[in-house]
Amino acid sequence: MDRGDAVLFFRSRGVIGLRAEIEAACGEVGYHSLSLRLLSGLIVHDPRNPGDIQEWRKYNVIPDLKGREGHNILDIAYDPLDEKKQALISSLSAFRNPMDYDAATTFNDFGNERRFNEALIELVDRGLLFRNMARNRFDLHPVVRGYCYERLSDKEAVHVKLIDYFAKIPEPEEIRTVDDLAPVIELYHHTVRAWRYDAARGLFEGRLAEPLYLRFGEYQTRVELLRALFPDGDNKLPRLKDEGDQAWTLNALAISYARLGKPRPALRLLEMQIAIREGAKQ
Repeated sequence: MDRGDAVLFFRSRGVIGLRAEIEAACGEVGYHSLSLRLLSGLIVHDPRNPGDIQEWRKYNVIPDLKGREGHNILDIAYDPLDEKKQALISSLSAFRNPMDYDAATTFNDFGNERRFNEALIELVDRGLLFRNMARNRFDLHPVVRGYCYERLSDKEAVHVKLIDYFAKIPEPEEIRTVDDLAPVIELYHHTVRAWRYDAARGLFEGRLAEPLYLRFGEYQTRVELLRALFPDGDNKLPRLKDEGDQAWTLNALAISYARLGKPRPALRLLEMQIAIREGAKQ
């Protein structure tokens, strides 16, 4: 972000101060867009002088999201949150894709809707959470998502909770676009992250394999989803109990790589698949 845009951005966020002071603060974090969003959120929510640009100096932030003594701007943005808000943003980081309000309320542990909404607004104001107003979707920057997910204390429980949520969403009568597959892709993601690999593979074969391959040509998405069944790397067998399912998965990933013009991993996976098939015949 250039200087002029950064100054306008800070002022649009409610930061008050001279242009030179705002430029000095922005320059300290290298005009990195995520850093600017987080820093402006810190200033706007400063306990002593909310919105005063001069307060940025006490936060000791530096470029590249990393700082002296192990501190960085993400720590500074995350640590002041109370325990419930930390749990909320960490739980929201478990989503694979942008979430709507109803999905986000899965983690409403604030007692009522008003307090939950206030928590969401604060997370948006602090720059930890993005909101697409046109579609009313919430999302996290990939760097923020990774940071918050690392701090999620009970990952399996969160993913199981989201399995229950997405499993209740009825299948559309007709799949017209890739967006129509978003709920089942999210369900697959949480099933894998809850270490239910066999169930995830069955879900992929039953509801995702054909439309992603034949209808939409989403070969990269297939690779991303199928590779999740290989937690030890796709040079090892997928973590599935049945050899037939292992062979099916190896073949599905191989043809996806081939469609992407990557013959080397495709050939390696096909050789692994053939070895399983031949071993089963003996």
